[in-house]
Amino acid sequence: MHQRKRKAVALLSTKYHDATIYEDEVRNSEIIQHYNETKGGVDLGDMITNEYSCVRMTIRWPLHFFMKIIDIAALNTYILWKENNPDWHKNKPRKRRCFLHELMLAKPHIVERAQMPVGFQNNIVSAIEAVGIPVT
Repeated sequence: MHQRKRKAVALLSTKYHDATIYEDEVRNSEIIQHYNETKGGVDLGDMITNEYSCVRMTIRWPLHFFMKIIDIAALNTYILWKENNPDWHKNKPRKRRCFLHELMLAKPHIVERAQMPVGFQNNIVSAIEAVGIPVT
């Protein structure tokens, strides 16, 4: 059996106010027990946002953080949209992809960029034209 090193963990919660310890074989605190029982939603959200993500390689952590927030906001918006419009694209296999394509937060920037007189690499021209914007 693999033993894990015991490390100190600082916890902050507005729900739990004392350090109640469960007297089971693991001896977890109440807050850790609650986290372990409910963390599946976070893992599922990460899995879904990684499928279609706006995060790009960058060495600037605030930019990376901002892109992750955009991914999470888009997922939350999609979930709310699906709840309020259950018949939307009912028989389509990639509903979230369709939703993100129709959401198109970057379209004004793409239109502006397509009209710049600077030469583009072929893959950029293809990507701009793929969203239906002619490159001048």
